[in-house]
Amino acid sequence: MKGLEEFQTALKRISREMREENEKMLKRAGLIAVKNIKLVTPVDTGELRQNNKSVVTDTNEVSVFNNTPYAGHVEWGTKKQAGQFYIKRGLDNSGEEIVRMVKRTVRRVLK
Repeated sequence: MKGLEEFQTALKRISREMREENEKMLKRAGLIAVKNIKLVTPVDTGELRQNNKSVVTDTNEVSVFNNTPYAGHVEWGTKKQAGQFYIKRGLDNSGEEIVRMVKRTVRRVLK
């Protein structure tokens, strides 16, 4: 049953390595998202652009946010100003790059 033992050993290695890579992938996904959000963030003083952040909140989630007091007004708008949806647009622009990064990581682990 040598083949079965080798298969089980390989599965354990892959499982361990994917757990180790999971948080790294989430951090990279957050950085990619923040990079793309910054590219479309409207700039007056630069404070809004500078305060786009990401944090891994648990092993399967990354949170992207901007804690500038007026960030929500710029994103969703007010009675007097239309929303600019810069966070949404930045996230939309990040999807393909994040998918490519995840695929590269999975391929590397499976080798």
